[in-house]
Amino acid sequence: MFKKILIAEDTRSTNDGLVQSLSPIISNIETAQYCDEALLKIKKALHNKDSFELLITDLSFDNSHRARTLTSGETLILAVKKIQPDIKIMVFSMEYRVAKIKQLLEDFHLNSFIHKSRDDIKEIKKG
Repeated sequence: MFKKILIAEDTRSTNDGLVQSLSPIISNIETAQYCDEALLKIKKALHNKDSFELLITDLSFDNSHRARTLTSGETLILAVKKIQPDIKIMVFSMEYRVAKIKQLLEDFHLNSFIHKSRDDIKEIKKG
């Protein structure tokens, strides 16, 4: 199991739910509500030689008042893979189109895709 993960999700309640559900099995969990913030945390962890092992990210991030460079989970994944190619990536999204999910898995070399649903926490714990 992973020791250090980062959750990139713009919805606070989803972040909190994931942290609460995963904290019994993962010792170090951080969250970010913006893709730019997530990338900065990954850079800082790499700099400190304490890198994240897993990134769990949504695909869509709502617009906000905050200026952003990275505006989607897809742009975040691309940026993260450039600086930490060995990080495991799990997408946690409402996306349901099979062709889109297949394309994401292939193009981004994802480790897993979890659809947000009634039993999503069980699926995330399975990895």
